Amino acid sequence: MRRWLADITPVDLDTQLRTHHGPVEPGEEHDLGQRIAAILRWWGEIAQSVGVSQRTFDVSASEATGASAIFFGGWLHAGHVCTTRPWDETLMLAPVWFPEDLSKCIEELAEEER
Repeated sequence: MRRWLADITPVDLDTQLRTHHGPVEPGEEHDLGQRIAAILRWWGEIAQSVGVSQRTFDVSASEATGASAIFFGGWLHAGHVCTTRPWDETLMLAPVWFPEDLSKCIEELAEEER
């Protein structure tokens, strides 16, 4: 995983997947977007365990939504489940996220009384 995705950001991966998928029928565009979002979220979850390049965390203002937020939503979720990194460190490392992802993690942490 590190070898494959070491020098790529979530925005780069999103762009590559959308560019190299081949012809898409009009009704398939939504499905493609959902699949790419699932891949980005999964990558964020896995990154908690295997690590990623520091470049992944260098998010410019123009990249602060979309693909990066989806990736870091997965990162936050895995950070609440995984106990190898303290939750506050997980939160500080994530430069962008969707409010609903953070909200869900906080609710789950509260339920677990962590």
